[in-house]
Amino acid sequence: MSNNSGLNIIVNMNSEKKIQERLHIEDDGSAVEFLRDDVYRLYQPYVPRVGGDLYRLVSYPNKHTIRHNSPYSHYQYKGILYLTKSGSSWAKKGEKKFATGIKLKHSVGGPEWDKRMMTNRRNEVEKDLENFIKNGGK
Repeated sequence: MSNNSGLNIIVNMNSEKKIQERLHIEDDGSAVEFLRDDVYRLYQPYVPRVGGDLYRLVSYPNKHTIRHNSPYSHYQYKGILYLTKSGSSWAKKGEKKFATGIKLKHSVGGPEWDKRMMTNRRNEVEKDLENFIKNGGK
């Protein structure tokens, strides 16, 4: 004798893509853009500055990239003094600079500001993103 209750359960689920869209977590979704902007906001104190141009002069080529547009941004990010072959820190157009191995000294901020900020404030970034998603992308 079989014990068949006749109960059938059918579960219909949205596709992974639909779920990602609903949560705004698709590859180029609003959550990615929010995360980019939140990281930019939070790493401000970590960026070396005298006048603040290094932090302010940025562009966003896509929703997950921050590009610092100051001519010296690469050198500041690496935190190493770069000089021309003649030993000058100023390079003529087309002239190459080479890393000296000498670390730059900063009164405020320092190299690899995004990584340093994430080391110190990762939990805050995660909480901000979690709240953004919970609030429906707002």
